[in-house]
Amino acid sequence: VTTDAVGRQVTTAVPFYISNTLLKPGLFDYSLSLGKIREDYGLKNFSYGKFASAADARYGVNDWFTVEGRTELSSDLQLLGAGSVLKLANLGVLSASFSQSKADKSMSEDRAKDLEGNQYTVGYSYNRNRFGFSINHNQRDDEYTDLSRLQYSNLISVNSNKSLTANTYFATKNSGTFGVGYINTKANDFKNR
Repeated sequence: VTTDAVGRQVTTAVPFYISNTLLKPGLFDYSLSLGKIREDYGLKNFSYGKFASAADARYGVNDWFTVEGRTELSSDLQLLGAGSVLKLANLGVLSASFSQSKADKSMSEDRAKDLEGNQYTVGYSYNRNRFGFSINHNQRDDEYTDLSRLQYSNLISVNSNKSLTANTYFATKNSGTFGVGYINTKANDFKNR
């Protein structure tokens, strides 16, 4: 509501969309993690391997666009990734990312060469006062490796190579929030829903 010099008031409705994945223009967000890789999780206490680091950075370019980057490093692994988040006016948020990794051949006993792979992720989300919906697709090559996949004394764990997740929720005024989700994962030839 604005009031001019003679007292006339004008009410203007301005539509806007808020997302927790977008950053304010000019805002820079980052994180840096340093330490040793946890091994034998759930089997042994204080079992740590080689030194590793991971860094994330995000920058709000403007009200509707945020860019992001990620790197992971150890003596056996190098990973570099980039992504973006795009606001589609009042229609939701679209996100996409791509990363590439290279792991030393010593990370797998059955390989004669270094492991090189890619991963990409695309997603869409829409949220309003009492309703929300999101869908995400993630796909990675068999030889894609990141710090989370290094387990059990340098063997690569079996994680999903492809996943699709979708969920929606509806909030009522008095009865709480109700939601439903769908998860479909595929690891090599094994599929779960």
